Amino acid sequence: MRTSLLVFVICYISYGTGSLPIECQRKFRTATGNCNNEGPSVRYGYDKEKGDCVRYYYNSCRGNKNNFASRSECLNRCNPESRCLLFTYENEGNWRLFKSYYYNATLDECRLTKTYTYHSTSEKYNRFANMKDCEKACRRNDTEDVYSSG
Repeated sequence: MRTSLLVFVICYISYGTGSLPIECQRKFRTATGNCNNEGPSVRYGYDKEKGDCVRYYYNSCRGNKNNFASRSECLNRCNPESRCLLFTYENEGNWRLFKSYYYNATLDECRLTKTYTYHSTSEKYNRFANMKDCEKACRRNDTEDVYSSG
């Protein structure tokens, strides 16, 4: 019985710490200044505490592999089950009855969609009741999550 419990605990701990790719487990490092005569650039890094990808200032002198060119790239690598990545049909036209919003990861924007039937906006779907909810969940305001050293 004790052996079974020990095996369970070891497996649970291993799964919990090994579920994220290595680069996503590392804390992203914000730029502290210029590097090789180049200023910092805005990149996306995975924040384990938030469970989300955030924008920050990056330079290659202090950087690690927890840096991605886009939020979509970061989410696909570090949080592939994010509701923001779920496929949603895009329907257009004023003759549709129900409107909702969804996040288009390729374009990094929230978009309006209209359908004949009501679609749930629960957290299991990439659908939101309004633009504000979509942007809060999937497309953070730049001033909200750009980290800098100073």
